[in-house]
Amino acid sequence: MKHGFLILAHKYNSAVVCLIETILSDARTHVYLHLDSKCTDDLFLNHYITNKRVTILPRHNLHWGHTSILQQELRMLETSYLDGCDMFWLCSGDDAFIKPIAECLDFSEQHQDVNFIATRPFVPCYLFWYHFGVRLQGRRYPHGWAKKLLLKQIEKQWFRKIPYEKFALGSQWWTINRVFAKFLICESRSYRFRKTFFLSWMSDEVAVPMMARNFGFPLYSTKSQWETCENNFRLIDFSEADPAKNDPPKTFGIKDIDRVVNSPAWIVRKVDDALAEELFTILKK
Repeated sequence: MKHGFLILAHKYNSAVVCLIETILSDARTHVYLHLDSKCTDDLFLNHYITNKRVTILPRHNLHWGHTSILQQELRMLETSYLDGCDMFWLCSGDDAFIKPIAECLDFSEQHQDVNFIATRPFVPCYLFWYHFGVRLQGRRYPHGWAKKLLLKQIEKQWFRKIPYEKFALGSQWWTINRVFAKFLICESRSYRFRKTFFLSWMSDEVAVPMMARNFGFPLYSTKSQWETCENNFRLIDFSEADPAKNDPPKTFGIKDIDRVVNSPAWIVRKVDDALAEELFTILKK
């Protein structure tokens, strides 16, 4: 099987290089790399230009929480799909593998009929603004009277017009099979998809879980084997983040290495350079 790794990187650091080198250590993989156009330190791309297993995509200016993230994911997904990939892994440039990549690929191939997507109950209070999406994209979450007004408008207007029956919230980072990838590519061109997600906030964390839930695509469940790991096998810690301030997840450092290496997850996000290099060294042994 051919595994396409879709990497969204916003800067150059040791972590993204270690991630790419780890992925390329297995012959079944192909890297599709997008480096945000805001990054000026892009000379490292020259190292991969002649690599036939690395595709460097046209660069775009992406914004956190903006639909530009979802649109870029879909572009990368279509490119890798047309390139003949069978499994698709969405990763951040701040990711690092915890387990040997061969072990991860083998496991996903054994369960290629399901998709590895983390989902949880939908929380509409600050994630979706359909009628206000264009005006608010790229801005911080409002508070006080503005928050109450938005929530009232969402409840009265947006939910009555949404063309999908079931709601779901999940992690932006996933591993999906070719069947679901084809559906996402086709559905993303529909009016109902664009109406729902291209004018909304945080759509990158909602679109894929909602499509899987609404159209019955099977998801892998970790309940029977990995009680402490989400269904996408990513270690991401939001315990110290304040949702009202749009705080990012915890950045794991070298002091967290025991927790990371003992996690049942495949991939950890986010990591600093020191931890990325240490994990890379461990996996090489």
